[in-house]
Amino acid sequence: MNSPQRWSTRTLNEGEWQRFDFAELSLVILNAWEEWRIAQLPEQYHDLQPFGTLEHLPAGLDWERWDNDPKDSKLMLRPTYPTLPVVAKPLSVLNISPRGVANFYIGIPAWIEVMAECQGSMIALKAYPAEPLSKTWHGTSLVGSVAYALKTHARRTFVAEHWPKHDIVCSISLSNKGAEILPFDRLYLETDHLSVFESGGRLWSNAARIASGESGAQLSDIIYAAKPAKPNSEAVELTPARKGYVRSSSMKTAFSSLLGQFTTYDD
Repeated sequence: MNSPQRWSTRTLNEGEWQRFDFAELSLVILNAWEEWRIAQLPEQYHDLQPFGTLEHLPAGLDWERWDNDPKDSKLMLRPTYPTLPVVAKPLSVLNISPRGVANFYIGIPAWIEVMAECQGSMIALKAYPAEPLSKTWHGTSLVGSVAYALKTHARRTFVAEHWPKHDIVCSISLSNKGAEILPFDRLYLETDHLSVFESGGRLWSNAARIASGESGAQLSDIIYAAKPAKPNSEAVELTPARKGYVRSSSMKTAFSSLLGQFTTYDD
C-alpha cells in the first residue's frame, strides 16, 4: 500500500476487520457488534491476512473497545508525534562558531492515530507507537523534563535511506547568536505545535529555526514555518498540530552540551 492510500479514509462494514502494519506495530481493527475494536497483533499471528470477516479472525486477541452506531463505517489512520518531547543527538559533538548557523535533519518515529466514525462524527480513538522509544531525562538533577530519546542521530544532510518510512523528518536550523563557540550535543524538541505532512511518500514536519541567546543556551527562540523546508514546501498536511500552529515560541534548554545527563530508561 503506497503512502497516500495508507492515510486515506476507508470503509469497514459490520463484521469486517483489517490489519495495518507500521514498523514494529501491527494493528487489527474490527467493526462488529456496534463497536470499534482495536488489538495489537501478537507475533505468532505475523502471517494473518490483511483483511477479512469474523470467521477469519483469530480468537483470544486483547481488544480495546469503543461503541459506535450501526451505520458507522468510516475509518482513517494518520501519523502523529510521540506524546512526549524528543531528544536527538548528532553522531558527535558539533561546535557551532559565533554567529554561525548549522542545519540538521532529525527523524521522529511516528505514532499511528486511529480515527473512526462514532455516532456520525470522526473522532480519535487512540494513538500507538510505530517504534518503541526509551525515555530520557533532559536537564539538571533539579530541573528538567522527561522526553523520548531518538534512536537515529541528527544529521547535517538528508539521505532517504538513513530513516525508515515511518519517521517524520524535521529540518532544523540552529543559530549561535553568542560571541563564543557553542558545543552542540543534543537537541530537545517539543512537537505540540508541529503538523505532519506528506511529500514524495515521506513524512515531514514544519521546518524550524532555533537561535541561542547572547547569554548562551539558557533560552532559545523557536520559529516555526507553516510548511516543511524546500524542496518539500508544497507537502500536503496529514495531521494538524496537536496544540495548534504558532509562528514562534520560546523554551528553556532547547539545545546544550552543559546541562544535565542523557540517560535512557524503560517504562
